Order: sequence, then C-alpha cells, then structure tokens
Amino acid sequence: SFKLGTGNKMVVDETSCSTITITDKLSKLFNKVDRDLLSTTGNVLILRNKYKKDVCFKITPELRIIIDRMKDYNTLTKGATITLDGYDMFDVQGVKIFNDSSFEYGGRVFLIGGDSVQSLNSELRGKIKINGENVKELDFSALHPRLCAEQDGHTLPYDFDPYAITIEGYDPVVLRRLSKVALLIMVNIQAPTEKLAVHRASLALSQDISTMRDENEDRLQPTWYEEGKIPSKVIDTKEIMSCLYDRNYYMYEHFYSGSGIRLQNIDSKIVDYVLNHFTQI
Repeated sequence: SFKLGTGNKMVVDETSCSTITITDKLSKLFNKVDRDLLSTTGNVLILRNKYKKDVCFKITPELRIIIDRMKDYNTLTKGATITLDGYDMFDVQGVKIFNDSSFEYGGRVFLIGGDSVQSLNSELRGKIKINGENVKELDFSALHPRLCAEQDGHTLPYDFDPYAITIEGYDPVVLRRLSKVALLIMVNIQAPTEKLAVHRASLALSQDISTMRDENEDRLQPTWYEEGKIPSKVIDTKEIMSCLYDRNYYMYEHFYSGSGIRLQNIDSKIVDYVLNHFTQI
C-alpha cells in the first residue's frame, strides 16, 4: 500500500509477500508459452541490510564483472530447455544477494523460480534434464565445516564426517539429518553471550524440526517417534548441539559467531568460478 509523503509524493507504506502453488493444469499452460517471449532479468545483483531490505550501492569495476557474468549465465539458461518429469522449468535465471550492507557477506545465487528448483530433494533433482540430456550433481562434502578448519589451520581427514554423532535412542540417519541443520544454525546464530546464543540456536533448531515433512507433507517428528527412531516425542536440541560442539573442536571460534554469511561469501565465489567456466564452453 502507499501513502502521501513529503512533497505530495506517493511512498510505500506497507509491503507484503504472497505465495502460490503451481497446479499441474497451470504448469501445462506454462509449457505452451513461447520461450522467445521471455526476457532476461535485469537486476542480477542485490544488496540487503541487516533488516533484509534492499539498499543502493555504487557499481565498481569489480561488481561490473560479477554482473556481466550473471547476465551471461541468465542468457545461457534462457536459451536452454530444462525439464523435470517432462514439465518445462523454463525460467531458472538467477540473482546474487549480498547481506548486511556489504559485498563481503553472503553473495549466493538464488533462482528467480527458486522454490521450484532449489528446494527439490535429491531424488527429484536427479530427474532434471537440460536440452534432453540427463544431469549429474556434484557437491562438496561438509563445505562450511571444512572451510572453518582450513581457515584456522586444521586439515580434516578426507573421510571425516562432522555430523556423525551418536546419541542413545536415535536412528543414525535421522540424527545425522538433525545434526546438519543444528551445525548450520550454530554457525549462523550470534548473540552478546554464548548462553543466549545457545538458547537462540536451540529455539531455531526446534522450529526447523517442527517444520520438517516427508514427501506426503506429513510432519516427520511424530512419525520418527512412532517408528522408534527418536527416544522421545520432544527432541533434546541442546544435547545434539553439545555433541556437535565436542566433535567439531576446530570450529570453536566459529560457533555462535554469526560467521555463516562470511562462509557463504566464500562458497559464492566458488559458484562464480564454476558458472563462469561453463558459460564459456
């Protein structure tokens, strides 16, 4: 909505976001859209402050290189046919989003139709085809924990698993899934004191666990308990974090430090390198 501001100019008063669910019928209609009518997205570089609001910035020669590379990638994807189970996912253009009003924080690429691609599970991602050809997904193993180790002069064994903790009563697969979420939160959370940070991280993990669902959109937590995969209906989040803290000694300086967005900046540069390489082939 808008209101009358200084100089009788209309300014934004409130903003809100809406989400829609794409039905099969609507998806089939999208498949009939002429690909040549799609335009390449203009704004490919976004800088946000700590309140997640977009802010203005001056384009430097270094930023111009990033912008040009993202536009090259978007032009390439616009001309490709990307499908999932026969449905055309025709807009996978991306934008880079930096955080905390700094180009040293964040910088990850988010797809315009992000929820339709980036949130897919591994099984569905394996069914994506580009120009009719199957794709292969390569991934870093425990990227952020290994980046933390390298930054602090530690070399982790190739087969070291930072998420491999053991707690009586937990199914190993379920516990590892919980551990991956917990470790991510422990690196991203920041607070004036460690005690408060642990408390906030515990609440955040509890919230994430409560939203975990299976392929049928059923909540996983009660299902896990009914199947005997967790020892109680309420998961002890602080116990999980404590075990992760003990296992990952090399990350002590990074826990509860808010260093997650600095690590994202590093992995975003890796993505830049990969995208630049393949857009030139």
